[in-house]
Amino acid sequence: MKLNVNGLEESLQKAARGVNRVLKFDFSENGVPVAAKKIERGFTVKKNAGGWEIGYRKTTDFLRALLYMKCGGNAAQECCFDDLGMMVDCSRNAVPTVETVKQLASLLACMGYTYIYLYTEDTYELENNPYFGYLRGRYTKEEIREIDAFCADIGLELIPCIQTLAHLNQITRYSDYCDIIDCNDILLCDDERTYRLIDDMFATLEHVFTSRKVNIGMDEAHFLGLGKYLNEHGYVSKFEIMLRHLNRVLEIAQKHGFTSCSMWSDMFFRMASGGEYYKSFKKIPEELDGRIPENVNLVYWDYYSTDYSHFAEMLDSHLLLSDKIEFAGGAWKWVGWTPINAFSLGLASASVRACRDKGVKNYFVTAWGDNGAEAGLFSVLPSLYYLAQCAYGDEKNSLPFQKLTGVCFDDFMKLDLPNRANEKQATQRNNSSKFFLYDDLLLGIFDSLIEEGQTAYYARFAKELSGVKAGEYRYLFRELSDLCSVLECKTDLALKLKKAYAAQDKNALNALSGDFKELLRRISKFYRSFAAAWNAENKPFGFEVQDQRLGGLISRVKAVAKRIEEFAAGKTDCIPELDEKHLPYGCYAAEKDFSNLFYNDWAGIVSPSKM
Repeated sequence: MKLNVNGLEESLQKAARGVNRVLKFDFSENGVPVAAKKIERGFTVKKNAGGWEIGYRKTTDFLRALLYMKCGGNAAQECCFDDLGMMVDCSRNAVPTVETVKQLASLLACMGYTYIYLYTEDTYELENNPYFGYLRGRYTKEEIREIDAFCADIGLELIPCIQTLAHLNQITRYSDYCDIIDCNDILLCDDERTYRLIDDMFATLEHVFTSRKVNIGMDEAHFLGLGKYLNEHGYVSKFEIMLRHLNRVLEIAQKHGFTSCSMWSDMFFRMASGGEYYKSFKKIPEELDGRIPENVNLVYWDYYSTDYSHFAEMLDSHLLLSDKIEFAGGAWKWVGWTPINAFSLGLASASVRACRDKGVKNYFVTAWGDNGAEAGLFSVLPSLYYLAQCAYGDEKNSLPFQKLTGVCFDDFMKLDLPNRANEKQATQRNNSSKFFLYDDLLLGIFDSLIEEGQTAYYARFAKELSGVKAGEYRYLFRELSDLCSVLECKTDLALKLKKAYAAQDKNALNALSGDFKELLRRISKFYRSFAAAWNAENKPFGFEVQDQRLGGLISRVKAVAKRIEEFAAGKTDCIPELDEKHLPYGCYAAEKDFSNLFYNDWAGIVSPSKM
């Protein structure tokens, strides 16, 4: 579509050209003229004899109007939130490149998002701290400034999302920080050296982000005060320690010009309910009444439900504590290579309705990368899009998604397929593709979960994924098609191997030689497509972990093949791992059905021994 945007004010022209990497208009003086004017709410887009006319409140409303203009029709919409954001996890080994963040920012702006939380635990350059983020692909100050400037040009606010209490596990290995670690990954509170580090954090943020908002973390510090702090001070309640620490952090933030601080709410809830987070209450617990600082926003995070009433009850409890509430949902990309978009859609639908009904005005979606960040950042585009559609009241319309990405929405949802090894798994949460990939061929911890016909499912999924016309996102589909191809071969081999050994059929075991070679070939192919997908989005740092894991898988398959060959040839009398009585899977649940099982711990998958 040819458009003439020369009549727009300069800031809108800059925003339109900035996101044109995804909208792909042909801007030309010979194009259809586009006019725009400010309105009080949302956006409108109309086509008339003179061209296109857009009404907009925010720059991102204008960009969403451009997307709807590309769909060819008139539209009028308003977001039910004042602010709609996404949190990008840059701390679980995968650090997206600057170009990747710009691409994501462009997509989000066209969907109507207004901000990005850049979640960095230690993955940002910190003055006076050479080991902070060392060899982790940390963002340089210049890189953050570049991302910040780009986001500002397209109407997005780039907001730092850091940790000032716990979740700083990667710095604990260095002597520079040993003295200020309480226990695990928790900083030592009430120690001035800790506050010098936090001051360094804010001094850096002050000069690389233009936003004066910040998320200071403070979540999941379960053993606060029970390590070095206990030795130095004796027992002090977690609540008292945390409140003192929080107020110190808020003072430091204010010193460096940050006027709006947010923190995750779980620690307050856990302290008032014996350690449980998702427990609602009808009145303010006595220990919390009047104790939470007024100058902090509480973030209610909830990634595990699709129940409207659950969200509504928890929001009521949060609103008893504060009128400054943000909600954080989840785009499930943190359980392996395969996203769980279908579950994320249900979560978004219910939580958006609850937040709207309870008057919450700030909603953001998280995209964590637990245990290695294997899944591509763009694999959850359907979840990000659907959330925006819910917020703007147009969730049944998938055409803008296709116009924005070049891929049919239903086709993009096929990235969920590798985790659906049975018919029950339409919207459930499980990461079977990861635990079946790494399940040891001899130990077979997860073998009892392999179901009749599962191999055929993987074969079908591999074909479906390879057939999707996905344009610039083709690498995601190729990668998961190759993963399904591996799973087809591996689950089939696991069953045949156990059956042949149980029957002591050495001829059948000897015949598996070709299966082992085919499996190794498929794993190698998947490794190459995974590496290509990683390099398409992320810095190289962190992939050394995947090299070790997949290299270990290849080495183990070769070792098992040799063991089987030697037994079949009569060189050994038995295979002790296969002689052991195999119990049904029982790590989290004893039942055979795994449609809601996600076991996302590589070390726990590959072996029950200590890694």
